Amino acid sequence: MTRQEHLQFCKNCKLKSFDIQKGVTCSLTNEIANFDNECQHYVKDETIEKVKQSTTKSNNNFKFIIPIIIGSLLVLIFFFLLNKKKEVIDNKLVSNVSFYDSFNDEDCINFALKIETGIHNYEPQALDNSIDFRYIEKCISTKIDIAHEDRKYLLNLLKQKINLGEVSVASLELGGDFSFRTYYKKNEIPHIVFRTYYNQNIQYIDYQLGIKNDKIVIRDAFNYSLGENWSVTFAETALNNTDKSISQYELSNAINKYKRIEEMVKNNNHEEASELFYSIAPKFRRRTEFQLLEISIAAGFNTEKHIQLIDNKLKKHANEVRFTSFHNMLKFCSIGDVNQTKKYISQLNEYVNNDPILDFYIGMAYINNNQPDFAQEYFEKFIDNNPFVFDGYDILIMINLEQKDIKSAMENVNLVIENFNITKQELHEHLIGYDYLLNSKEYKSYFNKEA
Repeated sequence: MTRQEHLQFCKNCKLKSFDIQKGVTCSLTNEIANFDNECQHYVKDETIEKVKQSTTKSNNNFKFIIPIIIGSLLVLIFFFLLNKKKEVIDNKLVSNVSFYDSFNDEDCINFALKIETGIHNYEPQALDNSIDFRYIEKCISTKIDIAHEDRKYLLNLLKQKINLGEVSVASLELGGDFSFRTYYKKNEIPHIVFRTYYNQNIQYIDYQLGIKNDKIVIRDAFNYSLGENWSVTFAETALNNTDKSISQYELSNAINKYKRIEEMVKNNNHEEASELFYSIAPKFRRRTEFQLLEISIAAGFNTEKHIQLIDNKLKKHANEVRFTSFHNMLKFCSIGDVNQTKKYISQLNEYVNNDPILDFYIGMAYINNNQPDFAQEYFEKFIDNNPFVFDGYDILIMINLEQKDIKSAMENVNLVIENFNITKQELHEHLIGYDYLLNSKEYKSYFNKEA
């Protein structure tokens, strides 16, 4: 057997040890493995598997929520436009590039900080009311000529469905984080970048600023997980909406299935959602909005399929570094390739101002490579820099238990109770299965139980 084949056993064995010169060794011999086919001393470490299972628990009400929001909106636009009299036109959408005649860099940064403060104060309108929905509507109406009344309906649809402020506030309520990352100019147009994080799910959005009624507004947005701007996505939806062969029945059937699948994903019924998704006609599944839904389905239960879908999107946007670095980070983190994860985090950090929350994904790469001892350093850094994000404590407790370190585990249990809106009973239920902790004198004493 090769060294790599040996390590597949050794990393999951209770008797493993580590030598700085040799790497992973056996605690019985202090040597690297030399067995053939199987080791007679192998003892499976169940705790490592529990750590990995714990880190893959996701609240899919949030997972891929922003792509789902955009995808759902595209479906509604698709449904709306398909039933309207229209013709393709090619008007140019003029953008105001003389921004600095009215506002300077400091004004733009203060605008971003005002949004960040508003979200932290649980005010979703701080972000949602800053978006110039009329500009987004024009991204569509400059490509498709539709009636004035229909344009008004389309505008209201955008206002109702693009509720990123609500998503950002929800992330805070669930132990996540919202952060203004950086400000920059491109072609004399200012941009601000925000990051939303919750339960191992991360989203970066680069907002292009503009002016409306002598105020700074958000004009357009580049979503790192989608790889393109809203203006491009919505315009393509409009232009691809001229298929005369689609019947009303086919359309209604596809839309109804889309909505049912959305609910299944939110309720973690990913396998059922996948089965229903592939019953939709291919001509619908090829559309952007359905592809986004397919990715969110695979993310919940099929890692191999999820990576395949991401790789397909990487080919489409191969020259967009923000998109490729973001998705490659998640891809290599999920398969435990630490070096590649660090490489793409380094690339991503050039665009997000060295975001400290990305330590989490290096730690996760170590976890997925069965190296919790190496992961610990990154989760400790993660907690130092993000003390009010739940995930760091959650996984560090699991690592403490794998190390049989009851004292450190209890210190982190105390911090969770102090820093988060979680009861002792809720935390106790979360820890069920970790008998080494639950049966300890320290834990029983802390939870007012008889030792």
